[in-house]
Amino acid sequence: MTTALLSDLRSFAAAARDVADDLRQGCSVVWLFPSPELRDQMELLVRHECARWEMEAADISLGSLDSEPRPLAAMLADLLDLEPPYSGCIWTPELLIDAEGIPDVLILYDVEQLPEPEQGRWIEFILQWSRAAAARGAAKALLVPVASRLCRAVAPEVRLRVRRFWSWASQLELQAIARERAGSDPDSRVWNECVYASLAAGDPLLLEWLLDKPDLDGEDLWEHLVAYGRMRGWTYRTLAERRAAQLCDLPYAARVREYGDVPPDFEPLWQLGALTHTAEYGLELQSAAVAVLGRRDVIAHRIWRGQVQALMPVLDALRQSLCQYLTRYHGPGWVNLADPQSDYEISGTPEQPLSEFNHMSQVLRSPVLRIPQRMNVSGLVRELRNYRNCLAHYTPISRADVARLFQVVQLLERLR
Repeated sequence: MTTALLSDLRSFAAAARDVADDLRQGCSVVWLFPSPELRDQMELLVRHECARWEMEAADISLGSLDSEPRPLAAMLADLLDLEPPYSGCIWTPELLIDAEGIPDVLILYDVEQLPEPEQGRWIEFILQWSRAAAARGAAKALLVPVASRLCRAVAPEVRLRVRRFWSWASQLELQAIARERAGSDPDSRVWNECVYASLAAGDPLLLEWLLDKPDLDGEDLWEHLVAYGRMRGWTYRTLAERRAAQLCDLPYAARVREYGDVPPDFEPLWQLGALTHTAEYGLELQSAAVAVLGRRDVIAHRIWRGQVQALMPVLDALRQSLCQYLTRYHGPGWVNLADPQSDYEISGTPEQPLSEFNHMSQVLRSPVLRIPQRMNVSGLVRELRNYRNCLAHYTPISRADVARLFQVVQLLERLR
């Protein structure tokens, strides 16, 4: 997933702008992420936003620094090659902020990889810096992107923001990304644009992984999801210990509640990068984590929900076209050649009646019906009825069935 692509996602771009606005105001930011990949991509977005405002930024990997017991301000001054303001000075956060040549933003990486005592020293330095910047009214800030968590919680202050990444793409945004990568065939577009986007559920990094192998179905798709989970380091045990199964079975009302931040009960899953949240689906376990957990029922349901939004309108359009075909060749009286099993099976107008597939199948058995290619039409209606019944009863159809459905579209076009 390229940074340019992430920048096209409104929620991701907005998160980067918010952080850049904090930095412009001289507020340091500790930014917590669920994965190193997302951290790195979002940090690049913030750098681009800072560059747009002509803010100079320098990044420093704390993991590459020595652990000598010397002042951290002095270590940064050496790395930045800053001239001391006077001979024999001992660098402090105050002197760093006032130093000539200090960048507008210092990006401090990898603090979470340090031993806990070193993490504690850097956390104290971050607090000292933010207080010194507040006292001076200086627009010099630290950005500290962190994958997962620190050894201790950091509380926000006047010039210190603590943010957790909780901005997920909408399904419409993911579908737009998938549309650019989908094949030219309509069945391929449905699979990659709707099914894959439903599985990704707000996570563009997972969508990118899926789109690298388009049109997967069945066991191949399952193994591809499991492989992503393993790449992320997830195991059944680590997920189960963090209440992943409970999240899979969370009631709908609890899932779609408005969550302004990571729910405390599922923060351990967020720290793994296995928690997502979208306006459309609410709080969910990421699909690759679902596969690692072995929940095939959940994956099947997510495939179904992607299919149903795309295919039910297609099936309805074909149903109406078949009804028009029957009316054109037999007249509107065809609808009376079989008794409906319920009132909803027949609709439309007396001149243009509409029928459900089940009732239509009964009509096509009537010896009185006068239409060309009757046997072919009857076979197509049976196929469409089967697809409709599967989707109407929460059962996904296969990738091959989706391809066949769009073949039926072409066959019906030739009936005209």
